[in-house]
Amino acid sequence: MNPIDRLLRTTLVERAPTEGEIERIDTRYREGIRANARTRTHTVWSRLVIVAAVVVALVAAAVVIQATRPATVSASLQEIAYAASVVDVSTLGSGDYYYTESTSTDLVVGSVPGSEEHIAYLIPESRRVWVSRTGTFVIEATLHAPVFFDDDSRALYYRNGMDVGDRIGLTTVTAQSSTHTALKQDWPTDPDALARAIRAKPSVQTDTDVVNFALNLIRESPASPQLRAATVLVLANLHLRVVDRTETNTTFETIPTGQDDSIIRFELRNDGQLLRIQTRTVDGFPSLGIPAGFAISDANYGPTALVEEVATSSQ
Repeated sequence: MNPIDRLLRTTLVERAPTEGEIERIDTRYREGIRANARTRTHTVWSRLVIVAAVVVALVAAAVVIQATRPATVSASLQEIAYAASVVDVSTLGSGDYYYTESTSTDLVVGSVPGSEEHIAYLIPESRRVWVSRTGTFVIEATLHAPVFFDDDSRALYYRNGMDVGDRIGLTTVTAQSSTHTALKQDWPTDPDALARAIRAKPSVQTDTDVVNFALNLIRESPASPQLRAATVLVLANLHLRVVDRTETNTTFETIPTGQDDSIIRFELRNDGQLLRIQTRTVDGFPSLGIPAGFAISDANYGPTALVEEVATSSQ
């Protein structure tokens, strides 16, 4: 466990940071970005010195997230951003691939062969992802037995061989020629500039869209500490609420407007690692028996670390 993570897991402050402290944290982060842009070459020793200095600063500035007294959403995300700016995933191991394991459950609406009938069910998936330093990636995915809402749907599904079409129980390995979102372009690491770049995307229309896009930047990601921190600060300027808080993690949720058909709930570790994304439908799908607020997608991510090679189960 790296020193920052150990500190965040074991140390709690007794009060929420003041507005002045939050402003100083934000200023220090932005100054750090500018300084990092001027010098990008560091030795292993200098990294250790920087990490040690930041540990002291985190305690002195009271920026470790506390579980007992919640701060505002913006303050919580600024604390996480500051820690994320000094935790470099590329130092957590050695090798050329950023490796992440995850499990998820997704709602599927399938057409019953030979009829106009549709059935809804949930498919659990386990997934392993290797992202190269250039952003290309390999995905190993296994789809597991579906979860049904009623016995009739289960019977229809298996009687019509829909499990074969869904490739249930099979493990597939896919080499993606596309590039991870974090490396598709030279994203700005100034939070305001990054927010403008995200909102310029045609697919981004609402704050919920901004959240989705921002989380894609840091999901199973080779994002630099500066980009990860800037992404968290983009989230800090959106209309969110805190759902849950522990010593090590905080869960946030979007507040839907009339334009949104979904609610995004996401969990961040105190160092900016993304741990969970859940998407819930606002209105549901009454014709399929799916109620409002139902989780149509729920993914849990392990920490990203650097590994030497791609090692799929088929190798």
